[in-house]
Amino acid sequence: PNSSVLLDETDWWLDRLLKNQASGELLELVRGQFAGIDAGLAAKQARRSEELSVYTGLVNGRPEEMDPRQSGQVMSASRIETLAKCPFKYYLQYVLDVKPPQDFEYDPASWLTVLERGKLLHSIFERYMKEWSAAGHSPLHSENIAWMERIAAEEIEKFEQQVAPSSLLLRELEIREILQVCRNFLQLPCNNNVVVQLHCEVALASEAAGPLVFPLDQEQSIRLQGSIDRIDEVEPGKYQIWDYKTGGDKDYETCNYFKQGKHIQPALYAAAWEEKNRIADNSCEVTQCGYAFPGSKARREQVVWQANRKAELKSLLKHLFDLVATGVFIPTPDKDNSYMCYNCDYCSVCAIDDGGHEVKSHHTAAIIIAKAQQKNPANAERLAPWKDVQLY
Repeated sequence: PNSSVLLDETDWWLDRLLKNQASGELLELVRGQFAGIDAGLAAKQARRSEELSVYTGLVNGRPEEMDPRQSGQVMSASRIETLAKCPFKYYLQYVLDVKPPQDFEYDPASWLTVLERGKLLHSIFERYMKEWSAAGHSPLHSENIAWMERIAAEEIEKFEQQVAPSSLLLRELEIREILQVCRNFLQLPCNNNVVVQLHCEVALASEAAGPLVFPLDQEQSIRLQGSIDRIDEVEPGKYQIWDYKTGGDKDYETCNYFKQGKHIQPALYAAAWEEKNRIADNSCEVTQCGYAFPGSKARREQVVWQANRKAELKSLLKHLFDLVATGVFIPTPDKDNSYMCYNCDYCSVCAIDDGGHEVKSHHTAAIIIAKAQQKNPANAERLAPWKDVQLY
């Protein structure tokens, strides 16, 4: 309520409660009369505690429902990365199935959203690679721009039928940007490979067998789904796996393969591709995996790793799922990932009210409390899997 416009006695009480101006006997009187307010104030106080509780992302006694090793829930690279980035967001999005409100706000200065642009570019890249390879051409390089521009024009025209531009000027600017990204794509170092065979948008699941069963050890496994952007067979039985990022490359580093699970996708897809082909071709080996950055905001063209750390990958996955099994879903306490909070769809849920003013800074009060919870000896056993994850 706005203190300058208090319509009745209820507004007056709510105003005092929100500003922490009700205390002592008055506060106890209100809490005794209104069960909902009493529960809300109890939750607010608990969220500030260094003790883990149901108000700070603790769920007791449900590993058979939440742990994908037991429940059989189908996992994906993005879902696992969400767990590694922020367990609390994972809890809201995948355990409670909380759907953030869709933002239909009209942006007069833009035709396509980031997601729409990425989807369009992926469709252009996929079609280009399939048609160019089917025609017997290899490698993919910058001399093929006319072929690429033709495909881009046709795909843009089809996309316009779904999302019409609001003006010819916006359309022209967007097309100019898309064509520049297409030119950047042709100049990627990975396109200089002479390949035996090229695979695009490869699904891990199959219609016949369903999601891919990915073993973590002799007793544990998870079910995986997802689509690999590109697989290059550089020589018989030897593969390279690439994932396209059409935005920037700010958060990607060559020196950090797993980044505590936040960028697990290349390693996971490399191991999953080997597993998918294990029965048919036991000699299948992914030698390299990485990200390619054709976007105009990227400073680098690609980040690549040797795909030779499968044992570490499986150990990291176990620690992440051990965290789920213990029922601990704390907000990410990593200051280096504060930008994730700023752009998170669940920021308003996570933020903690402080004296009547919601914390909206990059470092939310929830993260500060999560750090305190990590240091609390009483939480050491439950948070052990999370601390193990940070070693990767």
